[in-house]
Amino acid sequence: MDSIVLSVIMVADGDCPYLAASLYSVYNALYGMDVEVFIVDGGLPKTERETIAFAYPKARFLESSLGNRAVSLNTAIRKSHGEFVLFLAPSVLVGEETLRRFFFQLDQERNIGAIGLRILDTHGELCRLSKRAFPHLDLLLYRLYGLSDLYPNSKRYGAYFLPDCVADKAYEVDVLSTQYMLVRREALEKAGLFDERLDEWMLDIDLSFRLWQADYRVMYMPERVLCGQSVEKEMTGEDWKRLFEAVKDFYAKNGEAIDGLNRLLISLGLFLYPLRRRLIKSTHRFAPAATRRLLILSVEENFPRLKSLAEEKIPNLRSVSHWNLGEERVMGAISRRNQMKGYTDYLFAVPDVRLDQLFLFMERQPNKSSFYHLYIKAQDRLISFP
Repeated sequence: MDSIVLSVIMVADGDCPYLAASLYSVYNALYGMDVEVFIVDGGLPKTERETIAFAYPKARFLESSLGNRAVSLNTAIRKSHGEFVLFLAPSVLVGEETLRRFFFQLDQERNIGAIGLRILDTHGELCRLSKRAFPHLDLLLYRLYGLSDLYPNSKRYGAYFLPDCVADKAYEVDVLSTQYMLVRREALEKAGLFDERLDEWMLDIDLSFRLWQADYRVMYMPERVLCGQSVEKEMTGEDWKRLFEAVKDFYAKNGEAIDGLNRLLISLGLFLYPLRRRLIKSTHRFAPAATRRLLILSVEENFPRLKSLAEEKIPNLRSVSHWNLGEERVMGAISRRNQMKGYTDYLFAVPDVRLDQLFLFMERQPNKSSFYHLYIKAQDRLISFP
């Protein structure tokens, strides 16, 4: 067998509307490299699996261990051979240069065990789960009571999401997200695979913790990737109960226990949570405008097809304009003139636009309530991000 540089592992639970786009981005970024891709199928629709298998015949499907994500991930790890392993959510798209640039750094700095990136949400803002502190109980209580949302930049109340760790710089951090986590196999073998006894909410925390225990650095890098589905949902009271049970198990595994006072604070916080949730929102949600104005970024020859698809697929579309990439720069579309036109939606055509350019555009776009759409010419498919 040829030497495999990278093994990509994706767990696809149920319907995954961005899986094809994610695979396109991965294979495009790794063109010419020795790479293997494993898709753990946790209930993909038959037609979607057949479409993926036809478009990407080298991708290998594995059956999921339903109800235990760690078992599914470990099964894929044991079947893989790459020097590096990338855990990637099937809703995450990577840029053309996102992966290659880190292999040299990992070769040169052998004490780096894992690298995570700047995960953007569908409106171009940083997903806070990209970089985190270990779940010390006081930090979770600040989140439960809403103090971290009221004071997100506080070194005390907002510390769980590392407010001092500026998003556009590299840092050593405690915890990375398995939405995108590039791990050195040697470090993974030394630290151990995912703990199959823990709740899936603790898997990335536990693995990051054990990498540190094995004397490897865990690094956050500022390069961008896009998550097509919301990573940070508004938590319910049941979600919090589950989280604290998971944290209790994690603490017990590491020889600690939650004392009586903290158990009382947790119980009180759970009891008050419905009121807290009404008063303090943890996440933002944007609704599409009643009438939508779309700007399409593409070369001239692709515009008619894109306009037709947009009018068919995007509801409440009032107007469609074109930014001709044969004559204009991508980033030039972020202009005062265009902001005044009140575009609510942007449609990018790939490969007319590089994914790296799309991510940069989303992050620098002043209007964070904008909605984005992606057309991948190779798939003749329009994808809309919520």
